[in-house]
Amino acid sequence: MTDNQIAAEDAQHDRLALVGDFVKSSADYYRARFHEIGSQSSYIFSFNLWAFLLGPIWFSARSIWNWGLAFLILETFGWVQIIRGAFGDLAAGARERIEQIEGTLVFRQKQLQAALDKGSEKAEVYRRTVESLEANIGEIRMEAVRAEEAGLWIMLSGLAALLLVKFVQAAMANMILEKRFSNWLSNRSLVRHDASLLWPRGGLQSSDHHRNSGALQFSKFFRFVHRLPNPPRDPNGRHWWR
Repeated sequence: MTDNQIAAEDAQHDRLALVGDFVKSSADYYRARFHEIGSQSSYIFSFNLWAFLLGPIWFSARSIWNWGLAFLILETFGWVQIIRGAFGDLAAGARERIEQIEGTLVFRQKQLQAALDKGSEKAEVYRRTVESLEANIGEIRMEAVRAEEAGLWIMLSGLAALLLVKFVQAAMANMILEKRFSNWLSNRSLVRHDASLLWPRGGLQSSDHHRNSGALQFSKFFRFVHRLPNPPRDPNGRHWWR
């Protein structure tokens, strides 16, 4: 083994030793996955179950906001199709059209009956109009039936799209996280992934951190308000809010 190979293995070992500091939880799992991904220049398939189940939440919890937002949009499309197919009233538009045409049909039927009573020449015109309206109602009712039957396929298509998006997330999660880990090694100022956002541990330490952060933000706000100019007064010397 050459000196370059030894140096490369040492660098890889030191790199993987920092995985635990980066991921905080399931270090052994991610250490093995990062080693597989980093040792190959091409794509290496790996399936992250938590990314499959949690989807955008998994990416957001690890501060991978761009991917989390993209997958959130795609998952939303799938969920909308599922809800629309399962609970949506797909035939509502057709029923509204039927109600409108039925109102016109009743009016034309009255005109037809009046024309027949008077023996008017317009009776035949009214009869054709009534028959046309009745035929339109029959066609629209068939459309309503087809729309209701399409609900199942819309729901199944949404479910298929959702499962596909989730599979893509699970297949890409480790690769994306490994890339972020590499960027974190180069720039430690980047926010590292912290699974405690999903499964909090060390609650006292986390609570102290948020309390200190809140105190810092309040202090900044107080200093900002203190530097604001005095509020305007009206000609009588009173403040504007009094």
